[in-house]
Amino acid sequence: MVSRTRVKKYRSADVVLEHLPVGVAVYDAQEFRLLEANALFLANVEPFLDPCWLDGRVIGHPLAEFGAQLHPLCSIDVFQSVVEQKKAYRGEALPLPTPHGPLTYWNWTLDLIEVQAGVYHLLQTITDGTDQEQARQQSVRSWLNSKQSEDEEDAVQRSIEEQKNEFVWIANHELRTPITIIQGFAELLKMTETEEYPLGELANNALTHIIDQSEHLALLIDSMLDIS
Repeated sequence: MVSRTRVKKYRSADVVLEHLPVGVAVYDAQEFRLLEANALFLANVEPFLDPCWLDGRVIGHPLAEFGAQLHPLCSIDVFQSVVEQKKAYRGEALPLPTPHGPLTYWNWTLDLIEVQAGVYHLLQTITDGTDQEQARQQSVRSWLNSKQSEDEEDAVQRSIEEQKNEFVWIANHELRTPITIIQGFAELLKMTETEEYPLGELANNALTHIIDQSEHLALLIDSMLDIS
């Protein structure tokens, strides 16, 4: 006969289990038989099960009988690994296509619990992480779009810099040549001056200014090229 105290504790545990915000299931650690599950767990997994397993009929049955249609990572291999290695399993944002809907994402956990000396159960929790995963993916897409815009802007800036450098190089080449010619002819005219054929004060001053300003322009071109 079960004592009233034990019944009361059991019913209290049931109440807590049903009000948890995650799907919870308990399996034995030998056959992986589903011993207990709250309504949220059943609501989450039943869309992936055959009709014969609806309305909580999976309770009392081994995972091997009904688990093939669930997520591959919720497989007997995972359960056996947790039991053998005594190491909890954690899976976040695992993609799971629904039979009649879009792709969903689930967070799974599986823990080995010693309920009494030498007796172990497996505690499984599942939560629908679709909203969080979609928000994360949207954040990633926004970042990538922003990065792409920055890359495109950088490419435009590089193009402008290349065009500017090309212009400066062309300007340097195209300006330096005529200035050199002007300066050369001015110096040549000054060299032709003799006592017999003086150039006169006005011509001398003009040629001096031409040579000085040519040299000044050449220095400006060099400075422009250095700055670029």
